[in-house]
This record gives sequence, structure tokens and C-alpha cells, in this order.
Amino acid sequence: MLCSLSRCRVLVNERVLACSFTSNTPFTEIAQSRRSTKRFNPSLPISPSILESILADTLRTPTSFNLQPYACVLVKEDSAKSSLSTAMLGGNVFRVRDAPVTAVFLADLEPSKRIDKIMSIEKSYRAPEYNAMMPLAAGYFTGEGPWLGNAIKNAAAAAMSPVKPMPTVSKVNAWSGKNTAMAAMSFIHSSTSFGLATCAMEGYDVLRVREALRIPDRYEIPLMVSVGYSMDEEFEEEIKRTNRLELGEVFFDDTFGNPTSQSRA
Repeated sequence: MLCSLSRCRVLVNERVLACSFTSNTPFTEIAQSRRSTKRFNPSLPISPSILESILADTLRTPTSFNLQPYACVLVKEDSAKSSLSTAMLGGNVFRVRDAPVTAVFLADLEPSKRIDKIMSIEKSYRAPEYNAMMPLAAGYFTGEGPWLGNAIKNAAAAAMSPVKPMPTVSKVNAWSGKNTAMAAMSFIHSSTSFGLATCAMEGYDVLRVREALRIPDRYEIPLMVSVGYSMDEEFEEEIKRTNRLELGEVFFDDTFGNPTSQSRA
């Protein structure tokens, strides 16, 4: 398939054979023009082929050990939208009702159950040494298991840190959540590349969402993204973009607190 920006020439069996990227201008335009949409046009559906391309792009998101510790429920039918809307807060009620698709991203709290599957699809091109260490290393980093076990791991790592670099173990919801958030961002940027509007949301009742979409306890629900065609211009005289902090307030050169010398000039 062709990538969404139509500059990666061809993929065969999910491997890039040739690319002709020459600059980052298209992505810069996507990142700089994208904004959260308040109102979606309920009369305009998303083409199935476009949605399929967005999902394929999302699947290419990098994840730790390639475990892809997330799932996603695509809410499309009116009955499902109505059910999900009862769990939403504020203006998110109308976004879920009006958007042709709402992607509900789920973070896997038992990612180790994915290891065998991932190893089976990767074994043909991973080095034997990697295949041998992957289950143990992935199991260590994901942070699954009782909190006491992770506390012991981190205490041991802190004791060894003066001698050699040691990993810090996060809680599994934090580990899976950050991987899931990266996938959601890929979904948002791919959607934008097709001229679609998006709105990422965290204002909802998790218990109601879980019941409405029959989501098992294995998964957390860190965020949703509604996607479709914007109607903001019909309700606002001027489409305003929210401000951002200055580069030097966020990015530091070499040490924390040393504002970057980069500028927008």
C-alpha cells in the first residue's frame, strides 16, 4: 500500500522497498495546522478506504519491544454512539454523537500475554540472541505483577546504579499507557493528513465506557479520539489556535533548565 503522504513508493509484506522523502514539509504542515475540533458534521461519513489507511498507519507506531500493548474500539454505529455518549462529559457528548468515528484507545495491563504472538511473527528476521532475551527483558520492563515486586526491582536498580546503568521499572498502566498514547498520536496525524478533523478526549466516566463497549478489565481506557469533518467554521467567526509555550520553556540544551538556542526565526 502507499503511505498517506504518497511519498513512500511501495510496501511489500510490510517492508519498505523504496522511499523518496526529500523534506519534512508535509509533516510540518500537518503538525502546525492541526487543531482540536469542537463540532463534527454528522452528515459526512469517512470513506472506508481512508479509515483503513489511517488504521494501517497507526499500526506502524513504534512500541517497546514491538509488543503493541494496545487495542482500539472504533465506535461507528448510531446505537453504539448513543450508548457511549451517556458516558461522556460536557461537549464530548456531542462529539461522540456527531463524529462518524470515535476511536477508543485501550492500554493492555497484561502485555506479557502478547510476547508469544509477537515472537512468532518476528522470529524470521530477529537475531537468535534477541529472541533468547526478549521474553525476560520485556517481562522486566512492562512492570506487570505485584507492586512489591516492582519496588524490589527498583530498589535493586538504585543500589546498583552507582556501579552500572540500571533500568527503572514503571507501573504497567504507565508503561502501556505511554505506548498507547503514541499510537493515538499516529492516528491523529494520519487522520489530519487526509483532511479530517480530530478531537482527543479524556472527559468520560470510565466505568460507563467499560460497560457500554464491553471492555474487559485487562484494559485501561486512557483516551479517545473522535474523527470526521469539522463544522467549526459554521459556528465561529474566526478559527483560533491555542497558544503554546516558547521553545526555551520546554526544550533545554544539554542540561535541564538551560533554554535551547534554537528559535523560530
